[in-house]
Amino acid sequence: MPITQQDIREIEEFFAPALGGKVWGAMADDTNWHLSIEIGEPTPTPGDPTNTIAGKWRLLTNSCAWRLEKDDQVLVGFQDVIMFIPTPEDDKDGSMMAEIQELRLKIKQALQNLDGLTLQSIKVQKPAFDAVLTFNGGVKIHFFSTVFSGNKDSSVNWRHWGFYTPDGLVLIIGPGTDWSVKKYRKKAK
Repeated sequence: MPITQQDIREIEEFFAPALGGKVWGAMADDTNWHLSIEIGEPTPTPGDPTNTIAGKWRLLTNSCAWRLEKDDQVLVGFQDVIMFIPTPEDDKDGSMMAEIQELRLKIKQALQNLDGLTLQSIKVQKPAFDAVLTFNGGVKIHFFSTVFSGNKDSSVNWRHWGFYTPDGLVLIIGPGTDWSVKKYRKKAK
């Protein structure tokens, strides 16, 4: 189903309360497929017995490519690290693993530079819910939705990205051009 201007408006409005929030704890997992960004003051997660601390808002990517830029220069991207671990036969001298570790460190450092920046805007784009998040200091993160085929109810058709709120709601973008808002936990007090 095609994305409408109304869809884009509603999604951007969902983000409005987080605009002006400070970023902290941005990180990518070891494969760099999944990016998480905490926005707003650190808050205990209600109903979580592990007392997890998260931002007032949390942005997570799943089946979504991403790229971090500053002043129209690319800093890092989600596939800057080779997506496989070389076998000992392929990496006899250890140079491939050393390069992978160096690239992972570069990504980690670039994402840590988001700490303390302020989320200024989000622009969602047709035809695939790509998005650009803009922060102060000329920093932007681009999201590129990547999964569009298959059964939308299948476990292999993940969402592109999600945005969690302190009201216990999550905006789910994807798979494909689907989007929804669902309850994920108890409301914060």
